[in-house]
Amino acid sequence: MTKRSSETANGITPTAKNTRRRGGTPLIIAGSVLVAVVLMMALVSVVWTPQSPTATNAVNRLASPSAEHWLGTDGLGRDIASMLLVGSRVPLLVGLGTVGVGFAIGVPLGILAAMTDRGAGTWVMRGNDILQAFPALLLAIVLAAIFGPSTVTAVIALGLGLAPGVARVARSGTLQVLSREYALAARAAGRGPLFLAIRHVLPNIRGILIVQATVGFAIAILAEAALSYLGLGTPPPAASWGRMLQDGQAVLHNAPLTILWPGLAVAVSVLGFNLLGDGLRDRFDPRMEVSR
Repeated sequence: MTKRSSETANGITPTAKNTRRRGGTPLIIAGSVLVAVVLMMALVSVVWTPQSPTATNAVNRLASPSAEHWLGTDGLGRDIASMLLVGSRVPLLVGLGTVGVGFAIGVPLGILAAMTDRGAGTWVMRGNDILQAFPALLLAIVLAAIFGPSTVTAVIALGLGLAPGVARVARSGTLQVLSREYALAARAAGRGPLFLAIRHVLPNIRGILIVQATVGFAIAILAEAALSYLGLGTPPPAASWGRMLQDGQAVLHNAPLTILWPGLAVAVSVLGFNLLGDGLRDRFDPRMEVSR
């Protein structure tokens, strides 16, 4: 079998493949750079920080940036630069956990809904719509009220909130794959649903799932910051960008830099993953190039 016929048999035409190679490169580069900055902050914080992120100093509170405290100190005299570095671990962990939980539930559910008969698949998606109508932040607040604020609680709540959207995307992609000639031929040859899902569906919907993962990552970072700001996220003494915003609100008029740095960190992280998601969407979806 030639290379061209092999690509066609897998549902990938040469034109679509070339389109995916071209599209979205500037966005992918910009997003990757911003994401890499956040990742480097988290990795550096594991082995080194300028000061102790939990050490307080009432005498040196609300200090301006200096050689000792690069970004100044907060209302308790803690080093803001060290807190920013250590605080970068929390949104990344929450993002990974949220995407993991959401995909572990949503992808099998979406594929199952697409591969079952119309009646059962419709009922599965109606239940999925009910779950999607329930806000993830509200679920996180309820779980925090029951089990107490924690990173695990936030991950579970946000992951459950992400799952319905992932299921809908997976179902839509699976229906498109099942309508292709190679999937119809596999069914005619007696291949079972598990074979179709592993051999044909997952390889051909991985592009849109990767895009969904980057978008879900950005949403999780923003949601974790909101929960920590409300006191329902990662509990102290662990550093968190959202709680830094909450602490800085009390001294906003005297020291606006205390909320500038954590707010900028959240914005850069969310922007990076959004740009990366947009670029990957342009890369993996040939219709984006055609529409231009």
